[in-house]
Order: sequence, then C-alpha cells, then structure tokens
Amino acid sequence: MSLDVLRIIAIVGVVAIHTFSFVVTNPDQTGTAQRAVAIVLDLGFIWAVPVFVMISGALILRPATFARGIPAFYRSRAVRLVPALVFWNLVYLLVVRWVILGTAPSRTSLVEMFVDGRFYTQLYFLWIILGLYVVAPVLAAFLQAGSARRAYITAAVALAWVLAVFTLPVTVEALFGVERPIAVSFLLLWLPYVGYFLAGYALSLDDLPAWARWTALGVALATGALTIWQYATRGSAPLLDAVSPVGYYFPVVALLSLSVFVFMVGWFDRVHFGRRTSRVIVMLSNASFGVFLVHLVIVAVLIRLIPGWTDGSSLARTAVVFALVLVVSYAISIGASRIPYLRAVF
Repeated sequence: MSLDVLRIIAIVGVVAIHTFSFVVTNPDQTGTAQRAVAIVLDLGFIWAVPVFVMISGALILRPATFARGIPAFYRSRAVRLVPALVFWNLVYLLVVRWVILGTAPSRTSLVEMFVDGRFYTQLYFLWIILGLYVVAPVLAAFLQAGSARRAYITAAVALAWVLAVFTLPVTVEALFGVERPIAVSFLLLWLPYVGYFLAGYALSLDDLPAWARWTALGVALATGALTIWQYATRGSAPLLDAVSPVGYYFPVVALLSLSVFVFMVGWFDRVHFGRRTSRVIVMLSNASFGVFLVHLVIVAVLIRLIPGWTDGSSLARTAVVFALVLVVSYAISIGASRIPYLRAVF
C-alpha cells in the first residue's frame, strides 16, 4: 500500500512541475513571492521521476515477477507498454503539436525528436521503462542469487557510477572550460536510471528501523531545501553547480530521491487504511500511469481555452489550472481503464 500512496503523491508532483513551471520561468516574476512559492511547488517535487523508477524497481525485480518465466514476463510487459508507447507518441506529435498547438515540427526536428525519444515533454519516460524492462531479468537473476546485502551494494555501485559518469562532464566544463557532452539516444535513456531501479528494489527488502526513517526525513528536508535554494539563486554557488547541478543525474537530487522513498515507504507502511480507503488508493495508484500520459494533453487544451495563463503572471490562476488538470486527467484515466481496447494505452 505504501508504494501505491507514493505513486499518487509522485504523479501529483509531476502535474505540479508541468503547471507551476510557467510561473517559475516568467522573468517578470523574478524576486516575487509568487515565484518563490512556485519554485517550492515545482522543484519541491523534483524527486518524482526518480521515485517512479524506484517504485518500478521495487515491484519488477521481485522473484514473483518472473515466476512464469522470462518469455512470459516480456510478453506481459510488451502488451502493457508498447501500445502506449506508439499511441501516445502519435497523439502528442499529431494531435497536440499539429492540431491543438499548431506547431508543426520540421523534418530535422522530427529526426531529433525520434533519436532523443522526446516527441513531447514527458514521453521519454516510456523509453526509460522499456529499457529497464529489457535488462530486468538479468538484474533480477543476479540479485535473487544473493542476499539483501548484495542488492544494497549493487544499487549503491550502480547509482554512484551513473552519477559520476554524468557529473564529470559538467564539473570539467565548469571548472576547466573543457566541453565533454554526453549524448544519450532513446535506446540508452534507461541507463542513467538503472541505479534508482536497483535502489528501489534494495530499499524495499527490509523494514528499516525508526532512526533510519527519521534520518531520511531530515536528509530529504535538507537536500530539498538546498535544491530549491540552488535553483532560485542560480549562479550564486558556482562550486555546487559544478559538482551537483539541479537534475536527476546528479548527487543532491539523487540523495533527495532516495531519502523521500525511504521515509515515505517506511511511514505509510505503518499507517492502517480502512477497506474503502484502500480501494480508493489502489484505484488512484493504478490510474496514475494514465494521468502521466494524458495530463499534458489537458494542459495543451487549456492553453487554447484559457489564453494567457501560461505567461505565469498569476500563481492563483496557475493553481486553478493545476487542480483542473489533475482532476480531469484522473477522470479520463479512470474512465479509460473501464473501456475495452482503450484501457490498453492507459
């Protein structure tokens, strides 16, 4: 149940990021209280995508997932993910970009979008999950052949290695002016997240003691505040920007994401939910994938229906849009899950 609650909170965070960011990026809001609040609501949820990957690791890498064999695992995941991958890329490319927003990309842009796996903002996540599914049987076999200690060590090494790989070019460029960019195509989008995937499994194996949960809360609050401050005052801490920029692939956000996962899973594992509440939580959790996929369609529609709200001039108006996007997206996702064939892409 804790993973279900965490998934719901994370999807609320994703919707918040994609709405309040309009206030954050408005240059006229610089130094205002509205921008400060928007940054908290935006950057305060920067952990959402890594935590989604950790939840997937906690669920996918369990022995029961492969009980019917690896071919059955691949078939079930392909049926779940491939139709959604094709359908939503077409929806965002043809319907959202061309019809709703009227921004037809050039042929060069289309090639770039394809190679990068980014026909639209959030769709790269589908390639991340697909890549992690491909390597999941190998990872699971290795982890299940050992103890929980093996899982912790493997996750720590993988995460540290990925952080080092992606941090080094940024640090070298910031301190020495030497550019060494890393280009990651859609086939490798999963690679920076494999440490999170493994960590989610490792951290779900044991019931951590109270001191670990409260320590995680303290670390989450500290790293969350640091991330918000670092973004709000960009350029004021050049050394920190050089060794840990604000992003999923870098140390501070990684520590924040791990801490959020540990604390929230530990906390909600101890909360007793009634039968009716549990059913609602499971329903909302199951619908969160559909919300992730459809919510930017709703944002695009509201851009046409409510002209000017994307200028980020009003935090209150953006908050109304956020609530509307969240409610409508959940309604569509839950409704689609009850319709044959349509539920295959939600």
